[in-house]
Formats: sequence, structure tokens, C-alpha cells
Amino acid sequence: MVLVLLILATVGVFQQGAGYLLPQLAISVLTAVGLDYVIVYIKSKKILFSTSAVISGLIIALILKPGVSWYIPIFAALIAIGSKHVIRIKGKHIFNPANFGLLLSMFVLRTYLVWWGASIVWLVLVLGGLIAYRFKRFHLLISFLITQFVLLGTYSALNGEPILNAIFMANLFFIFVMLVEPKTSPITRNGRIIYGVLTGIFSSLFILVVPVHDPSVMGLALSNLFVPVINNKVKG
Repeated sequence: MVLVLLILATVGVFQQGAGYLLPQLAISVLTAVGLDYVIVYIKSKKILFSTSAVISGLIIALILKPGVSWYIPIFAALIAIGSKHVIRIKGKHIFNPANFGLLLSMFVLRTYLVWWGASIVWLVLVLGGLIAYRFKRFHLLISFLITQFVLLGTYSALNGEPILNAIFMANLFFIFVMLVEPKTSPITRNGRIIYGVLTGIFSSLFILVVPVHDPSVMGLALSNLFVPVINNKVKG
């Protein structure tokens, strides 16, 4: 995952310019890694370097609008890592850290998310496919995509719009990087299918009802709340 995100970041930097993106990447990653290091040391008195903190920092930087004020990636990264250590059930964090940090920055700081890490579609498909294969999450992706396509396609048809418009609403970076995150998705295959369907439903509803805010981020955060219940009730 780190390698994939670094490749997407490198491509984006060459496309849009280092002046805007390198500071944003550095601030986000260093803030996430630094806070995680401090919290882990305080809790365990051990010096540990967290790969997951690097991933959270990279994801945040790759989604925020290029060239945002310096305090925005700092805020998002602090919230991301803080949520990972504070908001927990049975020793596991509930929310996808990067997603939660972006969610609060979107509402508190009125941050606009542009997902510039997905600027080259074919590259995201190839690298995202590798991630889904590595994490064994294709069933999760498919359940989400089918749900979203059916709901948005039906809405388009009822409003006299081309059904295929629903396909172009798919957020590839979200699907291949955020949705498949293993630590905050259900532990069973059937649970992950349900999770994909729920996220598809929530994201679609937010697209239709609250389009001013990013529907993918809000849909995933809402689905995260159901994961403890899914893990407890769904077998197989």
C-alpha cells in the first residue's frame, strides 16, 4: 500500500508541480508519523515506526485539494491518528483513520476534497487491482459497485438520464484504497459483502441528498460504525 501511494504521489507531483504538493505530502506524513510515534511511546515506552501512519498521511495528502493551507493537512492527520488510538471497541479502532480525519476537516475547516491521487485512471485501476488482490477484497469491491450502480442507475433512469452515468460516479481511489482497508473492514467474507452493500447505499444516498459534501467519505464513516455489529453477528 505504501508503494502504491508513493507511485500515485510521484505521478501527481510531476503532473501538477512539486511546489504545491511536496509540502502538503511532507506535512501530512510527518504529522501522522510524529503523533503516532509519541502516542505509542507514551503508552508502551517502545520506539516504533508505524507504516499505517505513513499510509494515513499519504492518503490525506493525496485527497486534499493541492496547495491547501498548511494547517489543514496537520489538522486532518492529527484527527486521523488520534481517532485510531482513542475511538476503539474491544481494542480495535472503528474508523478508517485517514477517512475520519478528512471527514472532520471537511466539516470543521470546510475543506474541499479533490482526490488528485487518482488523476491517471488506468494507473489507479492497475495498482488498485494489485491492492485488492493482495488484501483479497474483490468481493467487497464488487458488492459496493453493484449496489451503487443499481441505485444511481435507477435514479438516472427515473429522471430520464443515461443509466451509464452511474458508472462514472465511481470514485476509483476511494474504492481501491479506502474501502478495502483491512483493519476497519469486517473480518469475514460475508461481513465484507454486507459492508460493501452498506457503503454503496450510504454513498449513493449522500450523492443524491447531500452532494455538497464528499459522499464517499461520509458513506465510509457511517459504514465503519456498523463493523462491530457485523463482526459480532455475521459468520462465514
